[in-house]
Amino acid sequence: MTAARGSVVFDAAIVGAACRLPQADSLDAFWGVLREGRNVVTERPSGRWSVERFLRPGPPSPALPTRLPGVT
Repeated sequence: MTAARGSVVFDAAIVGAACRLPQADSLDAFWGVLREGRNVVTERPSGRWSVERFLRPGPPSPALPTRLPGVT
């Protein structure tokens, strides 16, 4: 494996998985997302739960919920 300059490389083993995988319909596809380092963060699917219950008015602040997970 070739590492980018300044990156850290280590071995990892995925023993098992049972979850919803963002923008991947299988574990192999999700592994490709991880390997490629793609950002697959999107707004939650409508109907899953109401994010509005957790938001406060105004711009995002550290440690407070935002519309997009992973956005600070």
